[in-house]
Amino acid sequence: MLRSTEIRLIDFGGAVFSDDHHSRIINTRQYRGPEVILGLPWSYPSDVWSAGCIIAELVTGNLLFATHEEREHLALMQKILERKFPVRMCTEALRRQRSRDKISPRRERYKSRSTGADRRRRDRSSR
Repeated sequence: MLRSTEIRLIDFGGAVFSDDHHSRIINTRQYRGPEVILGLPWSYPSDVWSAGCIIAELVTGNLLFATHEEREHLALMQKILERKFPVRMCTEALRRQRSRDKISPRRERYKSRSTGADRRRRDRSSR
């Protein structure tokens, strides 16, 4: 006689060899390690982090990180770990984000023009 008909399915379908291309985003959102969320290079420790999250979920019956917001996710990690992320990790994440967010001078000019037009439109509507 079955004690429970509840089934838990765990999919590790995103596996790659260490010398293969590593995508910037991996795992199910709630199981991502901090390095993945911060856009840093990742390796097998990220898989260990994911497995730990899954084990915590299986034991408690609840998601360890029940959020869809990256900032909240990182804050919950710090709370559970009872420590802040290393400064070097945060500094590198900021540096990488800035290099990804660089906008070409041509796009910047277009962006400023549309911002000015939007401002004028708002000024007219508030009169």
